[in-house]
Amino acid sequence: MPFQSVEELLDCFARTLDDGDFSAAESKVLAQLVSEARMTKSEIEALRRGIFELVIDRVRQPEFRHLLRWLEGAAQTLLMTDRSEADTRVFFTPGKSCENAICSALQKARERLDICVFTITNDNIAEGVKQCHERGVRVRIITDNDKANDPGSDIERLAACGIAVKQDATPDHMHHKFAIFDTAIAFTGSYNWTHSTRRNHENLVTTTDASTVTAFSREFERLWKRMNRLRPVR
Repeated sequence: MPFQSVEELLDCFARTLDDGDFSAAESKVLAQLVSEARMTKSEIEALRRGIFELVIDRVRQPEFRHLLRWLEGAAQTLLMTDRSEADTRVFFTPGKSCENAICSALQKARERLDICVFTITNDNIAEGVKQCHERGVRVRIITDNDKANDPGSDIERLAACGIAVKQDATPDHMHHKFAIFDTAIAFTGSYNWTHSTRRNHENLVTTTDASTVTAFSREFERLWKRMNRLRPVR
């Protein structure tokens, strides 16, 4: 019979702590038990907290180092069995579905917005980015240096509002088209943030998958360190 409660599962984890070792066999058995319990995200989190409390109760003992290794193995087991599903959606042009998806996400952004796009000439999107900045969202933009000076580009206007903008300084293009909203959802695809893409055949993919969001966040930070700050024309 599968274990149903956090307390029952926590007791199973606790029994493996007695010898201070978290073996691969124990990990496999416990992962199966957690999977069969079909726990919610909040129950998984409660189990994680309980595991940390188990170690905290014993951490003052001289053998604390191997206890912390046990804790690492137990936490990794729970990550392997997290049943929360990513929300992934796909949008296409011609039409305004991609633009609408971006504008909707801009309205919902609350803390942080990292944009890494080839260019921005869509005034509706640019206005949404500006409003994010005005309500206190931390906005950063990476863009291509050549495209920033194109007719209709909104980059200078956004930088003049106080938004941090960086661009490459090479003959090559910064050709990415992705953004991360509140470190929780990533937008990517062929869709350029321009008006002309309403007529083109383009795609936009959004996902809350944690590993995907993390990968895009790391790439943004890597580029942010390498790019040059755009100083708006006064």
